[in-house]
Amino acid sequence: GLAVPAARDLGNAQVQRGKEIFNQIGCQYCHRPSWKTGEDNYWVDNAIKAYAQKIGKDPNTMLPKYANQTIWPYTDLVQHRLFMKNDIRTGWCRTTPLWGRGLSSMLTGRSDRLHDCRARNTLEAIMWHGAAQSDARWSVEKFRTLSKDDRDAVVEFIESI
Repeated sequence: GLAVPAARDLGNAQVQRGKEIFNQIGCQYCHRPSWKTGEDNYWVDNAIKAYAQKIGKDPNTMLPKYANQTIWPYTDLVQHRLFMKNDIRTGWCRTTPLWGRGLSSMLTGRSDRLHDCRARNTLEAIMWHGAAQSDARWSVEKFRTLSKDDRDAVVEFIESI
């Protein structure tokens, strides 16, 4: 029942340009922008049923439901091969949701990125995706050929979602 991190500065021209480029270079194939939730008919275990009975509530209303909501996590929740050096996970990485990542440094004082926090910032995280056999190699190569202003726009977009 926690709130989703709110996106910021989406009306900013550079953020909008970054979003456009993010999609043009293929980042959205793994960092899928939106999902629609299902019916949210979750199973209620016996402990919740017993507690609900004790306090006189319906166990099916004890937890919030978010049926058929469009969410914007920027992930496909799939494991992809990135083939990063010194990766103890044999190169497999689940696509990290990007929503809220830009809030990390503001809230924690840290800007660590990637599944194992090896990247010190968003730009490094993008570049770590670019190993020769990586599933994201072609997107990283397109990113590398962008102008500095366009690369900065992509980073600003990612940090806004």
